[in-house]
Amino acid sequence: MFVRFLKVTHKATPASLVAKGTIKQLLVGLIGGLLVGALIIFVLNRSDDRLNSSTEIIEHFTEPILGQIPDVSDARSATGLPLIQVEDERFAYAEAFRSLRSSLIFMPNQADLKTLLITSALPTDGKTLTATNIALTLSESYRRRVLLIDADLRRPALHQIFRVPNAVGLNEGLKAKGDGRLSVLKISDTLTLLPAGRPEPDPMSGLTSARMANIIEEAATRFDWVLVDTPPIGLLADANLLSVMTDGALLVIRANQTPHASVLKAVQALGRERILGVVLNGTESLGREAEYSQYYAPVVPPATR
Repeated sequence: MFVRFLKVTHKATPASLVAKGTIKQLLVGLIGGLLVGALIIFVLNRSDDRLNSSTEIIEHFTEPILGQIPDVSDARSATGLPLIQVEDERFAYAEAFRSLRSSLIFMPNQADLKTLLITSALPTDGKTLTATNIALTLSESYRRRVLLIDADLRRPALHQIFRVPNAVGLNEGLKAKGDGRLSVLKISDTLTLLPAGRPEPDPMSGLTSARMANIIEEAATRFDWVLVDTPPIGLLADANLLSVMTDGALLVIRANQTPHASVLKAVQALGRERILGVVLNGTESLGREAEYSQYYAPVVPPATR
């Protein structure tokens, strides 16, 4: 029988009592850290006043939300600019504009709605693409005669979207003497574009003229819908001055980007009585897009044997 011996190489450290206030200090430090963290989160949330959802818009504004457009930025690499296409496979995206169209048509006390101004608080909210897709939805899906006017004379963009010339357009028509004919472009059988023409650094006199009012008024007699794309109302007064020439205005807000203060400024500049509603652009894509597309996709009957 063997017996093993353990050799002690270090002396044991004598036990010591923990000071009475140590545990209390640790608890105070822990609670203090949590409070500081909560304070930092609160300050960050208060400083970030971007509108992220329809719920926040409803909480802060009385204007109705007429449409919510999902973000399709991921699809740009395949289809270019996110424009509505004939038989568009992005069902939720296309359906969002059809729903917006229905909201406009069935608005109370708006049976004679024909001329519509589309603007935004900031330049990157997506007003021009929204105006374009509304025009495409009305003209292609519902076969309405639509005139789309590019009234952003400082930074025109509609000619780039449709890839058409911009040498002559609204700006030249406003400067023409008498009642000269406007240079419009036929995009399709039902969609006509009045481009902005050459950029104008100070277009205020032309946009506020009787000639501009006559253009919109005459267009309303020849088309089912007249859509006017304007500069951002939060930066320039153009949209405010043009709004009195139309039946109403749509205010485009980009989710997770447009600050509350900018939207409030835009609403005050336009006037609540002129705003038909809000379009919330760039919302999170529907999580069940695949199921939605499969449910509403055309049913192909099985081949007969």
